[in-house]
Amino acid sequence: MITNPNANYPTFSSTVRVYDKASACRCSHSTASADNAVRGRAQSSPEGAPKRDQLSVASFGKDSAITGKPRLDLNPLWRSECRVISVRVSKCQPIVAPPGQQKGSLLSSLLLLFLFAGGILVFADYLLQPDRFPVSRISFIGEFRNVEKSALQKNVAPYIGNNFFAIDLQKLEAALRDIDWVSDVSVSRRWPDTLQISVKEQRLIAAWNKTGWVTSDATIVEIPGIKMPGLPRWSGPAGTQVLVQLRFQQFSSLLADVGMQLRKLSYSQRGAWQISASNYLRNEQINIRLGRRNMQDRLYRFARAYGQTLDKLEQRLISVDLRYPNGFAVKWDIIEETVPVKAG
Repeated sequence: MITNPNANYPTFSSTVRVYDKASACRCSHSTASADNAVRGRAQSSPEGAPKRDQLSVASFGKDSAITGKPRLDLNPLWRSECRVISVRVSKCQPIVAPPGQQKGSLLSSLLLLFLFAGGILVFADYLLQPDRFPVSRISFIGEFRNVEKSALQKNVAPYIGNNFFAIDLQKLEAALRDIDWVSDVSVSRRWPDTLQISVKEQRLIAAWNKTGWVTSDATIVEIPGIKMPGLPRWSGPAGTQVLVQLRFQQFSSLLADVGMQLRKLSYSQRGAWQISASNYLRNEQINIRLGRRNMQDRLYRFARAYGQTLDKLEQRLISVDLRYPNGFAVKWDIIEETVPVKAG
């Protein structure tokens, strides 16, 4: 450890490596031990030899304390025999600001923070003034087959002229969802004065029981006075519309391969399934009992037999019972042949 007694500077530690040509050896010492080793060799030198006690191996002055590098004073007689290989600075005391300066810096930071927060509040109050940035345009997006635009405009009218930034979009969306045939609504702002309303209309995919309808997202809705004869009819206990929709898709796929279309699907309280399928080419309307288990396997077996032989017979199918383990029972009707009428 080397220090300068004349100044109050941080303390450094260093390692000095010395080479000696005469002994062809290398040693590594601290600064103090290296100095003692050189002086010891100078005292034991023969008379007339150059004195080596004039060598100052390494000393730290004011400049070296600032830069971290040692200042070396080497005797010319030793410059060919000894040189410093490396100096490693291993430790430095941190410089700490005075307590008064730290306190002033903290107060300045808090002041800037309060000024920034106050500026944000003033700017927000300016933006949300009722008479500023009024909404003057409403834009509707979507396909409107059953939704009445007049009902949408009636619910949106109170928001025209209000502040562009202060309008409660969630409240407006909730009001629009209560309109008949509206499935979902999304309201967004379009700078500088427009509200864009995207409307998703309910799409009915089947009639449910007696008065209900099933939408594309498997929701049951009650819409009185509507007639859609082209849709299939489903029936089942309350809350089973998702299961019925899944079975309808599975059964429809099997029957479509043999030219049949599924028109009715019934799911009883006991868990039994019954369907009604049509073949318009043969003018057939077939009622099919599937039972409570292995419905897909049973229907696949019937569809394969129908495609191979049953659709080529003159008899017309009326009903089929698939609840047998190794076959099924059928009921026939004779197809009435149409006699062409000759003109004249």
